[in-house]
Amino acid sequence: MLLVQFLVIAKGRLLAVAYINKHFVLNSVMIRDKNFLTHNFIDKILNTGVIREGEDECFWTDAFFTSPSDMESFMGKFNVEIIDHIGTDGISPYLRNAIDEMNDEEYNAWIYYNLKSCREKSILGMSNHGLLLCKKK
Repeated sequence: MLLVQFLVIAKGRLLAVAYINKHFVLNSVMIRDKNFLTHNFIDKILNTGVIREGEDECFWTDAFFTSPSDMESFMGKFNVEIIDHIGTDGISPYLRNAIDEMNDEEYNAWIYYNLKSCREKSILGMSNHGLLLCKKK
């Protein structure tokens, strides 16, 4: 898979980079379909992050998954400063039924928790989607 290795952005401007976490993908896919609960699938996602439509271990379409630390390393190749790193949905996709059944007070508390924890480095990789906010130096 080709990764773009150049960045054109004016000095001082913001860049938002969204990505899908490989650790969320592994957990999510293996829970839904035990056919993917294999060492080969785990190694494929952890080592390459790449799936291609038509391959045995493709559960979706052509895709690339990564991790928070890999994204920070990748962005380090450019002349940018990382100003924020956020897990945009946390574990909410796993809890969709419970969240749907929450009353307003419970839902507000859930949102409060997500806003408090979305930058917690120890759980960034468990969020389905990550978001890096960078500034051109």
